[in-house]
Amino acid sequence: MGQFEELWMYCKETFGIVKQRLVLFVPRLIMTGLFMALVFIIVGSAFLGILQGKGVLGMPLAVIMIGLMTLVGNLVVESGQIGLFSKAALGHSIGMRDFGEGIGKFIGRVFAGGILFILLFLIIGMTALILFVIPVLNIVAVVGMVVAMLVVSVFLSAWKAALAFKDLDVAEAFRDSYRFAREFFWPMALVVFVRGLFDGSNNNKGHEGGQGSLSVGGINININLPGINIPGVDTGTILGIGSVAALLAVIHIAAAAAIISTVMTVYIDQLVFVIYARRENISQEIF
Repeated sequence: MGQFEELWMYCKETFGIVKQRLVLFVPRLIMTGLFMALVFIIVGSAFLGILQGKGVLGMPLAVIMIGLMTLVGNLVVESGQIGLFSKAALGHSIGMRDFGEGIGKFIGRVFAGGILFILLFLIIGMTALILFVIPVLNIVAVVGMVVAMLVVSVFLSAWKAALAFKDLDVAEAFRDSYRFAREFFWPMALVVFVRGLFDGSNNNKGHEGGQGSLSVGGINININLPGINIPGVDTGTILGIGSVAALLAVIHIAAAAAIISTVMTVYIDQLVFVIYARRENISQEIF
């Protein structure tokens, strides 16, 4: 059997696993819902501030708070889901109790692993930046950085599975993931690439021409109202009204996009645990 045929077999098995264990999606969907609610609350508060002539002075602090809450929430969810994914991959019944046990058991190592990932990507980025300042190597630096980040992501794609199934520390899990991915590189590269398509869909980007836009659930919304001039209403108020109108118009689309992204991310994360468990011959008796 070829490696991609083997991957397809694991994909079908994983589909059966997640279909029978919908609790796998609950933590991530809850976090996604809370994040979207916070975004809409802050946008609404900013709109009220504009209408009352108070501006949006508290917006930077609110954005920082959302960022911190997102980081902490991701840390908790990622840790808890290791407990769910590992047991589901071995055919066990799972519940939110397993999620809680995963938080207690893995949160420290997930935090340490995240720090190491940041350091690795910073090293790659700094190296690319040094090469980028050399005119002849501009394109090489950009392409090299993208390829290096993808390769690192592939080689370390199974480190959380190694934590769960072999109870390793972070450094050992990284080494074990490197060994594992090296033997199954191209299928794991495909898995990592597809996951990145869904996991990186919520980038907030403005239009290049200096126009304002907002991204919610991966949907870019232009909130400028060019050519509109309402007597007695200032530009800030018009912008606020436009923002709310745009958000209300696409809220259902943004919610659907966020749910699809979340479902696919959870499925692919579970797939990685299934691949690792089968290829490493992990026994059900470890839990």
